Amino acid sequence: MGTNWIALATGIGVGIVLTVCIILFVLPHILKRYQLPRSLGKVFASYAHEDEPVVVLIGNIIKSLGGESVRDRTHIKGGEIWRLRLKELIDEADSFQLFWSKRAAASDEVEVEWRYALESAKPIYPIAWEKDCPPPEGLK
Repeated sequence: MGTNWIALATGIGVGIVLTVCIILFVLPHILKRYQLPRSLGKVFASYAHEDEPVVVLIGNIIKSLGGESVRDRTHIKGGEIWRLRLKELIDEADSFQLFWSKRAAASDEVEVEWRYALESAKPIYPIAWEKDCPPPEGLK
């Protein structure tokens, strides 16, 4: 199964500048180059919680394109068995968005998620924005 690696520039921070850059420069490139479907469907977001601002930003872009960004903090309710529900959400998703950073690389939970998606033959779309943070071994 092939994966796509998209590197976002560092140093511009999260906020309006990043939003404008993604919408004007990155998003058209992604849609054209990777031939993503018009409707992205359900996109499961795997990320370190410290990176949540970036995840929310990309989730809003996915929503504006007619898709649904699915993540643990918005789709798992109190009382549900967290790990079981997480796997169900990955299974129900049309694709898997891996938000890769040094924090994600250090997270055992993020690794469990991307390995499960890989074993499930889910389309995986990693996004990285930090220098010197290579993709996970299993996705090279």
